[in-house]
Amino acid sequence: ATAGRDGLRQHVSFLQSSFGKYRFTIEDQVADENSVVLFWTLYGTHHGDFLGLAPTEKPIDTTIVSLVRLRDGRVSSYKGHPDVWGTIVQLGATATLSMPEPV
Repeated sequence: ATAGRDGLRQHVSFLQSSFGKYRFTIEDQVADENSVVLFWTLYGTHHGDFLGLAPTEKPIDTTIVSLVRLRDGRVSSYKGHPDVWGTIVQLGATATLSMPEPV
């Protein structure tokens, strides 16, 4: 996983390539001057490769918990922890897939 803004960009790029024009809702967040924790739900349609799973065109909604660290008002690190298994189940693929490292 890549830290900082590049890590966040990689996460967004991965989501776009897997789920096209997705949307999300921030369900809850907690923040202080150095960090933000987000609990959010992503909604999309499986249009691209997702962990080796070919597109199914099935809709998904999955929860993600993200930790964003800030330094001087800018993102210094990002870690996203999605409900990968829940997404795999929604896509109808219950075979063993390799799990990615958190971003």
